[in-house]
Amino acid sequence: MRLLKLSANKSSFRTVTFNPTGLSVVVAEQKSDRSSRTKTYNGVGKSLLLELLGYCLGSNKRAAFERHLKGWVFNLSVEIEGTTHNISRSADKPKEITLDGDEITLPKLRSFLEDALFEVVPNIDFISFRSIIQRFIRSGRSAYVDFSYASEGENKKPYGAMLRSAFLLGLDLNLARKKYDLRNRKTKLKDTMKQLEEEPLFAELMAQGTVDIELAALVERVAKLQQDLASFRVAEDYYEIELAADEIKRDLNRVRRETIKLNGAIAQIDRSLQSKGDLPPERVFQLYKEAQAALPSSLQHKIEEVIAFQQDLQKKRVYRLTKERQRLNHELLEQQGKVKLTGDRLDQKLKYLSEHKALDEYVGVTGELAEVQLRVAKLEASRALRNKVDRELLTIDRDLAEENIRTDDYLQTASALIDEASALFRSYGRELYGSRTTGLSITNDSGDNQQRYQIEAHISSDAAEGINEAKIFCYDMTILVLHRGHRSQFLAHDSSLFGPIDPRQRLAMIQIADRVSREFGMQYIAMLNSHDITSIKEQTDLESEESDRLFGNNSVVLRLTDGSPRDKLLGIDVDMDYTK
Repeated sequence: MRLLKLSANKSSFRTVTFNPTGLSVVVAEQKSDRSSRTKTYNGVGKSLLLELLGYCLGSNKRAAFERHLKGWVFNLSVEIEGTTHNISRSADKPKEITLDGDEITLPKLRSFLEDALFEVVPNIDFISFRSIIQRFIRSGRSAYVDFSYASEGENKKPYGAMLRSAFLLGLDLNLARKKYDLRNRKTKLKDTMKQLEEEPLFAELMAQGTVDIELAALVERVAKLQQDLASFRVAEDYYEIELAADEIKRDLNRVRRETIKLNGAIAQIDRSLQSKGDLPPERVFQLYKEAQAALPSSLQHKIEEVIAFQQDLQKKRVYRLTKERQRLNHELLEQQGKVKLTGDRLDQKLKYLSEHKALDEYVGVTGELAEVQLRVAKLEASRALRNKVDRELLTIDRDLAEENIRTDDYLQTASALIDEASALFRSYGRELYGSRTTGLSITNDSGDNQQRYQIEAHISSDAAEGINEAKIFCYDMTILVLHRGHRSQFLAHDSSLFGPIDPRQRLAMIQIADRVSREFGMQYIAMLNSHDITSIKEQTDLESEESDRLFGNNSVVLRLTDGSPRDKLLGIDVDMDYTK
């Protein structure tokens, strides 16, 4: 694909017609009054031109265009396989796009251009038309920081940047994807393990190394609870029976207390019956004599009467105690019968209760079983998951090691491919810096990362000013000329690339771009400030004929100045930040 012409529906716009091959230079010039400090190269439209090219080639919408360029429509003519196509896109209505006069959606436009320009490898993410075309239209300051990154944000996603470079260098992308997938899978598995180890139960047991011990104990507990439940006989009237048993027990205790009291009373009677209350006759006579001496005669009786009275009293006492004992004994027998009867009733109730359980007790055991089973299930699942993850991590490490070997083998077989790219890069580098060590290296990245290839552009004295920009130029020219994976016939660079470069190397870069683009029938589009050209003329031995060819009207397709709004790209003054 070649870029032919960029125009707009506004007459003030400075239409740009690009040379079909060779150089197409856009120069930003200061007005002749150089003493004016208010004049500048910035803002005349060099970088905006690159943004507009990208916009017509399907970049995302620009909020600044929508706010400041209402009613503007930009048109880009391109040549694809010898056929001219016209792309139009509204600035403030970015979804209004036409291709050759027909309306087309942004995704379909990108798909059309992708088919036309790139040989995209199937099943490979991070390779798209927009991500690749930016390598041929470097726009914005971030595109000139490192040769690996052609747009803002690419440095935050190094895998994608590496993959796109590998694509344009013709490397095996499936090897890159395989490592990326394995590394991603490994990261996700480690995250899973981290989450697992943060689970309180498993984390505690893991720390103590007692997962298997705890699990075995829980399994035994489950078996015991299941056995208990299997033998459970639930009584709906369990609590009524239990209340009745309690009442019977209270009756039994009362009857037993009565029995104890009766036994005590009978024992007391037995002791009374055994005691002898009679006095010996001799003692009676003695007492009687003493009483006659001390008592009046009116109170004295015959001793026989006294003894007779005592004997009669003794007989009555024995009779009374014997009668009472018989009564108590009869009552005791009755109470003992009640004890036996009540005890039998209590035994029946207790036997029933021992053979049955209450419903809520059954529910409680069931709940405990469910809780223990859940704990077992969690531990078993955690242990199984850990074992699976550990196994898969080992498998991934094995696969990564095998992929490292495969990549080493591949790079050996692809050495000619790599050498060609490095030789081309080195040839451009030597034209700029002579005998300095220069080259492009591609090696296997076996590190703990997602990168498959280490792609490094090297020019000795890398720290010197302008070396970084020189590497970008040499790398981009290498990609353009190799023509691997793409059919682009153009390369565009902003003035940011040339500013830091020494005038001698800047001239060499322009000469290389001119020669190579004409030799291979391609376009090289350069945004230059007039002082960049002036310094080349003043500080090099550039012959006037060569100067006219490189910077004359045949090569310069547009001159922009800060003299007045009509001399800028849009032909009007607009204060907008189109990079956001």
